[in-house]
Amino acid sequence: MGTAVWIIMGVIIFIGLFCKEEEAVKKLSREEEGTTTIPVDFPLAMEADATTPLKDSPIDTTIESLNTPAPVCDALAHPVFPHLLLWGPAGSGKTALARVLANELIKPYGYAPNFLEFTPMVLREEDTIDAILVEMVNYGTVLFIDEVHSLPSQVEECLYSVMQDGVFSGKYGTFKIPPFTLVGATTKAGLLQKPLRDRFTLELELDPTTQEDLIQIIRDQEQNIPAPTNFSQYHGQEKIKMLLKLHIAALSQPDPPLDLTDDIKQFLAERALSNPRILKQLYRHIIAYYKVVKKMTIVEAEVCMNLLGVDNYGLHSSDRRVIKALLRRDNKPVGAKALAGVANVSVVDLEEAIEPRLVLSGMLERSSRGRILTPQALEIYSEQEGGI
Repeated sequence: MGTAVWIIMGVIIFIGLFCKEEEAVKKLSREEEGTTTIPVDFPLAMEADATTPLKDSPIDTTIESLNTPAPVCDALAHPVFPHLLLWGPAGSGKTALARVLANELIKPYGYAPNFLEFTPMVLREEDTIDAILVEMVNYGTVLFIDEVHSLPSQVEECLYSVMQDGVFSGKYGTFKIPPFTLVGATTKAGLLQKPLRDRFTLELELDPTTQEDLIQIIRDQEQNIPAPTNFSQYHGQEKIKMLLKLHIAALSQPDPPLDLTDDIKQFLAERALSNPRILKQLYRHIIAYYKVVKKMTIVEAEVCMNLLGVDNYGLHSSDRRVIKALLRRDNKPVGAKALAGVANVSVVDLEEAIEPRLVLSGMLERSSRGRILTPQALEIYSEQEGGI
């Protein structure tokens, strides 16, 4: 009798161990396939890096107060991150930032979204874009296209309806694509066709990588630290990271009614420099800020513009680099190609985006001899040349 009991107990223990081992194998398999369900116990707060100048700013303090676990969301009811255009000089970290963004979207989504990365060269192959879009069956996929300004015209036209309505018509027929995020990166935003550029909900300009950030990257290489997978590991672009965190946090917040006061509307209009596209961009950031902070006065609007790098005259960081370049040359007339090289911008962006803003703001004059700053620009920026 005693022997039988021991045999039964042994069988029960064996079955228990076998079940645990089988569950472990299944878990490992799910992780390898990238389908592991990730717990959503992440705080909505934007944990400010100790090196960021934005520490203890109104937005940082307010978002820290939202330090509550994100609810487990219904993926089909949850909004996806808006289409995003990243533009800036070569080597400013656009590709790495796109990869980090996809990882950070685990927080509001509750799972790791698929990340697809392509270059225009690959998309030139016949039927490639058709095959890619057909496979985008998962909700919230992040499609990253580097040097998006070089896309073939037929691919651009295909993306118009996909980005706007989520409808694709191609070789395999017409069908609906689940909501997704297109992240485009470019060094020449001025070459983007207007219909494509207008379909990017958000547009962020990256600054050149600083010497301090380059030194930190070298240290990472020396210590064999892998590529960054989250914002805290990504070096530089502190304001851009804060803006992305802001928009990620906004995904999980309800849409409260927003009635901007006349002074805030005037504030935004002055910084849009008669450009409706810029005005819409500024407004979208204001909306995200308001969704998270639940408040919008001139003070909050100024903080939001500071994150965007837009000053009181509506000028962006690239505009101020051009002004700085002219100041360093004693405001002598400079040609477009030479000025673009010194300011670390592309010639097309200088001519298509930066110069029109500078001229409209009354900061730049163009002549047959070259570009020079106006007396107004000299008066405003000469004293702060080192901090432009």
